[in-house]
Amino acid sequence: MTLPAAIRICHETSKYGFVFTRRGLTIESCASYFLPRLIGLSRAMSLISTGGVYPGNSKYFGDLFTETLPNAAQVLPRALELAQEMAENVSPLASSMSRALMWEGPSSPEAAHLLESRVFHHMAGQSDYTEGVSSFLEKRKANFQSDPQEHSPLSYPWWSEVDINVEPKKSKL
Repeated sequence: MTLPAAIRICHETSKYGFVFTRRGLTIESCASYFLPRLIGLSRAMSLISTGGVYPGNSKYFGDLFTETLPNAAQVLPRALELAQEMAENVSPLASSMSRALMWEGPSSPEAAHLLESRVFHHMAGQSDYTEGVSSFLEKRKANFQSDPQEHSPLSYPWWSEVDINVEPKKSKL
């Protein structure tokens, strides 16, 4: 469930794994989408195929965890510290659009450039851009106010949304 998170922090010797296949289940929570993109197909296939559990600093996880901490009690305080730092210094609009560009972006450099340029030009017209530049020049913390739902580009979402109302195939029994 943490795979779509922007940052993942773990305790270096706690055990982590994708044990679904050891329980007769398939992966879920978008793991089939996120896991190979985060750690590579080979590592993802190994974790899913074996269902093994490993410490957070295992090579099997590659770069899955942004930080691996030596003490389990440090994980939550560090996560809260990062969340606070992001809340105080990052535009929610710019952050959400940047993540959407990475997760739902085009598959070619040319298409990515065209989409990023459209979104970038939209963002340059938003109050968060003005505030971000002003706060930098004035050497103060920014006070971002743009609501991602209200100030996203007109082209957002730029991907085709999935029809989730698909009827399951009827049993032939």
